Amino acid sequence: MAEQNPYIQPRTGRKLAIIDKSNFKSQEAFTAMYEDFETKKWLQQIQKIALKSRTMNEVTYEKNRCLAILRANSRKPKWRKLLAIDLILGGMGSGNLPPLILKQCIAPKFFRDFPSGCMCYLPVSELRSIELLKIVNKLGTKYQPDFQGYVFPHPVSNLDLEFAFREAGLDIALHFTYPYLMGINAPLTFGNVSFLTGTPILSFDRSSFSAQEALSLGISNVYTDSYTPSRGVKRPILVDDSGGAVFSACEYLSYFEWYISTIQNLYDLVLGITDEENAFLASISISRIMFEIYLTILSDIPLVRLMLAFAVLDKFADLSCELGYSQKSESQTWTDMLSNEFFLKSSELLKQIPGLGQRFSRWNTNIQEELQRIPDEEELKRLRPDMTACKLMRIYRNSYHGYLLRDDLDRKAVLSHSGEIFNEFADVTFFFWNSFLQNPSRFLSV
Repeated sequence: MAEQNPYIQPRTGRKLAIIDKSNFKSQEAFTAMYEDFETKKWLQQIQKIALKSRTMNEVTYEKNRCLAILRANSRKPKWRKLLAIDLILGGMGSGNLPPLILKQCIAPKFFRDFPSGCMCYLPVSELRSIELLKIVNKLGTKYQPDFQGYVFPHPVSNLDLEFAFREAGLDIALHFTYPYLMGINAPLTFGNVSFLTGTPILSFDRSSFSAQEALSLGISNVYTDSYTPSRGVKRPILVDDSGGAVFSACEYLSYFEWYISTIQNLYDLVLGITDEENAFLASISISRIMFEIYLTILSDIPLVRLMLAFAVLDKFADLSCELGYSQKSESQTWTDMLSNEFFLKSSELLKQIPGLGQRFSRWNTNIQEELQRIPDEEELKRLRPDMTACKLMRIYRNSYHGYLLRDDLDRKAVLSHSGEIFNEFADVTFFFWNSFLQNPSRFLSV
């Protein structure tokens, strides 16, 4: 296993600030945001902007803009109202004003639309590691010398770990129920504000049909299992056919609070790597995992979900091998990650998660059981009596390079298998991600 760094940044222990229907009118509920954004200090300054030959206070301008957007979306579906809030906060000209606009304009409307919801605020200081920032700055000086340390290595990819967690990372926890949403996330200058709906919100208008949906229908049956219609192949996790959650708002909030706190586990893993280049490269591998899991959650096309799931497993196997958690080859590590033993470990880790952990664990076990049935086909068993689900999935993973496989036995496996891979297999990426967050080192020990 990788040698551990003697210095690990300590946890700050700041509690997630939660604002709900009971306290949103109280100024104290917004104290943390007002202090972090220095809103009171900013309001003492005279800020004027010109608008069509008129001059108005910037506070007035932002209030008017906010209320106009809210009015324009007042009769629209709830998912559009959520996106409108993100549009308001993300489009502000001043980075200091969000707490004021949130309290005076957005909160009253949000709690009328989502009475069982809440708003969660976490400052940037809780989502950032200064020690990792030092490492990245040092490597930037070495590998991007023209910019004198002001540009990080691999700068244009946007795979910075803090950025990834604040964007796709939190969206994974909010949108794993897709095509239903459990909220929206707004990454702002000084911290993240997440709006939790309390109940699942359908993410499209039932009466509408987009060009993207129409055009994708032609390939939506590629690698779709025989039990699923070609349209609507993405079954939501933990949401029933009527759109009702099988969990309570309280359970979800407990899960979300846990999820927010686990960013430190990722930093602990990365900062435990003594080689600075390995530490940085591991951090952007984790970032890439987040983005690919998020795309897996959002996609309706089974082939895309399957390819992304294989890619996520690739990167988990790479982390396990290159950081010394596995002494096997990367291909064997990848295969072992789909074994019954690994699923069992993952389910045990999921059980430890507050709120939704027990439900995640059962769903993860269901995927394990369904996976074992994939090679249970007569002709395949005749030609490859040694074939297991893990081996068969590795063969399908290798079809990245095409189906003219070099190994004759692997060719026979593809030719004699129906190609039936159940659509929910790709959901394993979400459950493995939560297991990884719970205990990164144990998860990677394959």
